[in-house]
Amino acid sequence: MERIKKNDDGMTSLLPQAEGWGIWRGGRREHLVATLGEAAALLPPRIPVHLALPTQGLIIERLRLPATERAELAGMVRLQWEKTLPFPPEEVSGDFAIITQEATESTVLAVAVPHAALDQLCQPLRDRSIAATRLSPFLGHVAAACPAGQTVLAVYVELGQLVIAMIENRRAGWVHLLSSWDATRFSSELPQLLLAASMDGVPATFTQVLLAPEAAACEPALRQYSGAQVGPLPAIAPAEVAAMDLVPPSWRAQTEQRRHWQQMRHRLGVAAVVYLLVAAGGFAHLFFLRRESARLQTELAALRPKLEQIQARQARSLALAAAIDPRRYTVELLYLIDRCSPGDSVRLTEFDQAQPQWRIVGEAPSASLAVQYVARLKEDPELGGGQIHAGPPQLLTGDRAQFSIFGKP
Repeated sequence: MERIKKNDDGMTSLLPQAEGWGIWRGGRREHLVATLGEAAALLPPRIPVHLALPTQGLIIERLRLPATERAELAGMVRLQWEKTLPFPPEEVSGDFAIITQEATESTVLAVAVPHAALDQLCQPLRDRSIAATRLSPFLGHVAAACPAGQTVLAVYVELGQLVIAMIENRRAGWVHLLSSWDATRFSSELPQLLLAASMDGVPATFTQVLLAPEAAACEPALRQYSGAQVGPLPAIAPAEVAAMDLVPPSWRAQTEQRRHWQQMRHRLGVAAVVYLLVAAGGFAHLFFLRRESARLQTELAALRPKLEQIQARQARSLALAAAIDPRRYTVELLYLIDRCSPGDSVRLTEFDQAQPQWRIVGEAPSASLAVQYVARLKEDPELGGGQIHAGPPQLLTGDRAQFSIFGKP
């Protein structure tokens, strides 16, 4: 038998059948197996499933309570369980569905299941790390398949046991289980069951009776004692919205923790991929830089002889500059320096030329004329291209000022 793939669309549902378990996906039954262990063997590990619980493992009670708010009803149902169930409250999971409501009171169907029974039932799933994220009574799926607005008596077989259920407007209101039965026993017990149900407040009249094919032997007795038309029970498929959820809080915590770890693993996987991509990009960039460096070194080695030739020419030009550059001739340099003098009152007392630098020392009638002389030297188009420096003039007697100027052509 082909196993179910993990990437199929839709949640996997496991529903008890007349004999064995049905595996449902996407609104259709894909497999029918004898045991829940065989169903688990067909499922991939670590997938969430919706498990419909068989009636034989549930504690079901119809209650009439003096409240209408769901929070108040929940407290009353919990109190009723604490008084009547032979289990501590923390060892039982339960839920309830509202059947009818009046002005000040409500009729509910309370369903409870011991954790020990759940652990035993779900052990084949847990052995394969399959999480039952939703647990609902199979009775609720039967009720969802019945017609709306009618009071229906549904008779069907569940894991080899006969189930008689009262459905009120698609809500289960009463249920009875016969572990061993045949047509004769059913015919003898049905009147007593209907009488006991009516004494519990269950409607005594039905719109119709829905009978599953595997329970066809019960049809004569149903026609005789129900007084309603008997028709076929529709195929029971997973209900889109389960009326009750019996998942224990500890299972929810484990599922949430497992989901958190899956998210963390996914994030770590994404981070590792990003890190590897960044590292690969860094290595690729480093390889590119090394290749470019090698290429530039090759080009530089090829250009080095030309560069050395150019540097040698520049050195020879600098060495011969004093002989071939007219601006460096001593006579020409003196002419240019004297041309910038602001008047005959400015006298040069020293001149020194040591290639490629020159220096002059002089006196001016005032410090302002000395500063003016330096400015004119810097502005001269033939001298301004060089570097001309001068310190502040030194004052002499009679308001005269001495200046020293250094320059390079």
